[in-house]
Amino acid sequence: MDGGVFADIREALAGVRSDFFSLRIKGVGFFPPRKRPRVIWAGIEPSEELILLHKRIETTLVGCGLSPEGRKFSPHITLARLKNTPLSRVTCFLGQHALLASRTFTVDRFLLYSSVLGRSGAKHYVEEEYLL
Repeated sequence: MDGGVFADIREALAGVRSDFFSLRIKGVGFFPPRKRPRVIWAGIEPSEELILLHKRIETTLVGCGLSPEGRKFSPHITLARLKNTPLSRVTCFLGQHALLASRTFTVDRFLLYSSVLGRSGAKHYVEEEYLL
């Protein structure tokens, strides 16, 4: 990404506002559905506040010249990326962790990350932290 655009994004995201809100991790699953699993994830309990924050961030990024995400917003935490893992092993893992749930936690910030692709996968770096 062009350094000037990145600087614009960093600055623009500082203007995103939201009240603190609570979230909870709940359930596990995999992407893509109905195909060979490539990602195992932990879900996030539905949250109107998170959806609103996502919309505010996306609107800000579109204002900086980025294209909006074409996929539906699906909040999750990636637990594992898979290569040629048999569906039976994934199904076993999901069965053992089907009731996964966290305590409620407070969201009081969001982070801007950069990613660098390498031979051993992507490396992610925190570029900026934004308090809500």
